[in-house]
Amino acid sequence: MQPNIVTNLNWDSDFFGFNIGSITIHNQKDYDNYRSLNHKEFKLIYLFANEAVSITDSNCLLADTKVTFEKNVADNDLQLNSNIVIVNQAMATEHYPELLQLALLAGTYSRFRVDNQFPQGSYERLYQQWLDNAINGKFGNLILGYFNRNTLVGFVTVNITKTNASIGLIAVNPNHAGKGIGKQLMQAAEYYAQKNNIPTISVVTQFQNKPACALYHSLDYQISQKMAIYHHWLS
Repeated sequence: MQPNIVTNLNWDSDFFGFNIGSITIHNQKDYDNYRSLNHKEFKLIYLFANEAVSITDSNCLLADTKVTFEKNVADNDLQLNSNIVIVNQAMATEHYPELLQLALLAGTYSRFRVDNQFPQGSYERLYQQWLDNAINGKFGNLILGYFNRNTLVGFVTVNITKTNASIGLIAVNPNHAGKGIGKQLMQAAEYYAQKNNIPTISVVTQFQNKPACALYHSLDYQISQKMAIYHHWLS
């Protein structure tokens, strides 16, 4: 995403069925320049803005304040809980209803759920697609599941490359909340990052998602970036 230039988002446009673009707003001048231009070819533009920028257009919804957390795991003594296993494709097929329920739960605070101008069912389709991509290895190298006997009650997806590790989706069945399962899933993600010689792991959440932010703080994650995301609907 380049400043002052609206970039066409082909994947989003194809998925949602209308033209979507994005732009990064670094300062007030960027926003003023953006407002002076015509963007009729788009129905929706995502504005990724520094929090100090004043967005005043009534058609701009503050859909999310994105917070990126990071943690150095290089020197941590990490152990893998025996209830947590790698979910392969066969297991994912067997436990797909539980995985889908958890994936939708992970999107509770998502901007695609918060913004009701998206067509009904958009957030559900998006998070199901995210889950399917993870299962098929297109998005996330690992799916880690926490099993209570033979019942899947929590999961986390982890994307590990040669140089980076990041957490995608994470959720715990509400009936099993308060048992430390989220913490153990996070530590399992850290374990595999460390096992692959990746010193740092990151996770993105919404500032409004207080339970997630509290969990990451409790595990000594530090905020590395904070950005406001506006949805500017043009038609």
